[in-house]
Amino acid sequence: MNFEFNQDQQLLQETVVRFLEREYDYRLAIAGEGDSGGVWDKLAELGMLGALLGENEGGLGGPVEAMIVMEASGEALLLEPLIGQVIVAGTILAAAGESGGRQVEAIVTGASRVVLATIEAGMMSPFDHDLIETRLTREGNGFRLHGLKA
Repeated sequence: MNFEFNQDQQLLQETVVRFLEREYDYRLAIAGEGDSGGVWDKLAELGMLGALLGENEGGLGGPVEAMIVMEASGEALLLEPLIGQVIVAGTILAAAGESGGRQVEAIVTGASRVVLATIEAGMMSPFDHDLIETRLTREGNGFRLHGLKA
């Protein structure tokens, strides 16, 4: 087995590490002084959000590319929600077919930020199913979500 990165993967690694070293400061981010939106937009522009999803999900990468981005993000203490907003939401939306695919494209390009809302106020864990009060109702040609998520 060959565990070395190919040329594209090496370039991705160099790009993400260099970007985070130059453009991201954990101390400013934790103090609330960083520009989170600007960092997110640059991550999308450089293809790093797309690298987190496989081509089958509408992304540009695969598991190795995702590992490269996540490793560099961890080393830089990046506070951006890459797992929830790109990997989890993108994978779920990709499974939804064509309409989900359009949303995945918007996530990968940075045009849309999606949050998976699973916990409600008062829940100690996402597995407290008895406490779920949020309901989805049909309205006209669509749906409306009623309730609050924490």
